[in-house]
Amino acid sequence: MKTVRSHGIAEWDEEDGRDPVSEGSAEARALIRELRESLEGGGPTPVERLIPLIRHRNAEVWGLALELLEYHNDPTAIPAMLEAAADEQIGLAVAAAEVLRYLRNPGADRELIAGLRHDSLPVRLAAISALRERRSTSAVEPLVSLLGDIHVEIRREAVVALASYHRADLLLAVRLAVRALGKVSGPATAYALRMALEDPIWQIVVESLTSLGRISADVDRRILSLLHHEIPEVRAAAAAAVGQSNDPRHIPDLELLLSDSEQAVAKAIRLSIARLRAVASETNSL
Repeated sequence: MKTVRSHGIAEWDEEDGRDPVSEGSAEARALIRELRESLEGGGPTPVERLIPLIRHRNAEVWGLALELLEYHNDPTAIPAMLEAAADEQIGLAVAAAEVLRYLRNPGADRELIAGLRHDSLPVRLAAISALRERRSTSAVEPLVSLLGDIHVEIRREAVVALASYHRADLLLAVRLAVRALGKVSGPATAYALRMALEDPIWQIVVESLTSLGRISADVDRRILSLLHHEIPEVRAAAAAAVGQSNDPRHIPDLELLLSDSEQAVAKAIRLSIARLRAVASETNSL
């Protein structure tokens, strides 16, 4: 049987894929001791030795490896960490994504942007998430290019990432993308649109509210708070979104605002109240 050694870490059987460094094994315990000593100030474990350990079956091994990679702050580990952030094992995926968010090496932007072109959809999504936290100028153009991606998941996450930049020059692109999201229902779409509600550019907030209305999204505190926004267009859009939620419980929230000084806002509130009363009447008749 042929065996290979990866960076001198452990031998495994290439024929049947068995890894002797399994959970609770002597080798795993030795690795854990080595990695802990490295964290506590011993000789630093080389990055190239740590990278394969990200996919180790022992959770403590990969957890320590990720912690050390965060300490190294070396961009060469990013491709492997992006794949780990897309892993089906949720614990590993969350831990890897967390490390990616905290890497502050300027060279990390280049590797993360390269991740946007990965063959794997989950890896691309992990790269967008990490870039959203960094708000790097070099990532703006690559993220804008994703607004026309064939995958709605990519478009949705690109909207969230670009909205976090709070840049007026991105207004048109983000508005168009937000409007398009209004044609795709689902919790993930609603989440992306709610994130866009926090944008300081009021036109994007209006588009987000309109799209939330189109998918009949549940009303949350952010939408209710926008009923009191200083800009009339935002108040009117929020009222319409409440009406399109088809949730009669929010009729009292709207009734309190019937005296809005702006005629367009008051009209939107009246229409939404009428819609919700009709929903309540239909529900009660069943």
